[in-house]
Amino acid sequence: MEQAIDEAPEGHKAGQADEGVQEILLVQASPHARGTTSALTRTLAESLVPSCRGRILDLSSLHMEGCTHCGRCRRAPFSCVLAKEDACEAVFAALRAAKAVVWVSPVYFYGLPAQAKALVDRSQRFFEHPQKLSHPAPRMLTFFVAGRPRGAQLFTGSHLALKYFCQSLGLNLVCACGLRGLERDSGVTPSVQAEAVRALARVFPDLVPVEAQAPRGQADQVCQPGFSHLDILWSTL
Repeated sequence: MEQAIDEAPEGHKAGQADEGVQEILLVQASPHARGTTSALTRTLAESLVPSCRGRILDLSSLHMEGCTHCGRCRRAPFSCVLAKEDACEAVFAALRAAKAVVWVSPVYFYGLPAQAKALVDRSQRFFEHPQKLSHPAPRMLTFFVAGRPRGAQLFTGSHLALKYFCQSLGLNLVCACGLRGLERDSGVTPSVQAEAVRALARVFPDLVPVEAQAPRGQADQVCQPGFSHLDILWSTL
């Protein structure tokens, strides 16, 4: 049976939003629900302005099968044979319907975790048969979290996988960030949190309080490689 992912805040029905409230989808892409990636995701969700509700989509709580490369999605009706077996289709729908997306993922062996990679592989059906959105493409910001402090290509594999994942789904990936040397959730210090929130503000300035954004004169510095723990890997800003 297809797995649902709607988890509305307490006191709200799934799919129901308060009038005037913007929702931003934060994807927690680690299989570890209480680790470093989760801590950073919660920080970003809590940094949003009151008029914006952050909805965390925790992939660790979902079942997602890997693509079997059966080729069924190449033929009409261009659907996946596993569509009713797991949560992949629900995740695709949530991503494509979002007003904005923040994807936070750990780096495993220079790539995405297995579950997140399974989701990316299952988007093959959108590559085989593109489906245009009826609304403006959701803008997406990615954060990659690595325990290793060094490595010139540390984030390359993860970034390329999500870059083409976004193209297939019709999402607008506007910026990708990398955070190095965060082996444990205790590494998500106030300074690291502040850097991540400032990067979030550069992409979505209307969603982050002014006092949490980079001080005047430092905004350009935040978007330069080598700024403390955080590197801007790729950006269209």
